[in-house]
Amino acid sequence: MFRFHPTSIHDEEEEKDMVKTLPITHQNSAGWFDTVIVFVNENAESTGIQGTRVGRVRVIFTLPPTITEYGVSIPAPEAWPTAPLAFVEWYSTFSSTPLEQHGMMYNIKKIKNTQGTRCQGAIIPLTDIRQSCMLFPMLERNSDNVPDAWTPDNTLDMASSFLLNNWLSKYSYQTLW
Repeated sequence: MFRFHPTSIHDEEEEKDMVKTLPITHQNSAGWFDTVIVFVNENAESTGIQGTRVGRVRVIFTLPPTITEYGVSIPAPEAWPTAPLAFVEWYSTFSSTPLEQHGMMYNIKKIKNTQGTRCQGAIIPLTDIRQSCMLFPMLERNSDNVPDAWTPDNTLDMASSFLLNNWLSKYSYQTLW
């Protein structure tokens, strides 16, 4: 779990946010992996989607200060980051315009590697996470039925196309446009 304070839109209001990941276990067969808005380049700002991308946090971790091999401990390389990191699976970049028929929400898709077997991902500093976000699954065209296999625990795994919910909170409404 990672608690943080996103950039405040109004000086008098302190924003609070949290990102949670829980591994798959016998008691929790689906795990819990939150979705987030990530700064990906220098064009990113505290509001708007330019320079950002949606990712799904799979693990939050830090690198060890020492490495032990064959019973011998050595210091980690100086180039290794000491701050917390996250592994995120990427969704597609945002559509060029929001979908008016869906309340001005942006459409994104799950993307796979060239073999179609794994999602594309990256290791990022936790400080690159701007805010948490919520995704709505989009149903296939001309379909009014949610697939029977979809559950609250597996929808992010089963669906392939999503809407970014900019109505989740006042903060989301002010920052995701």
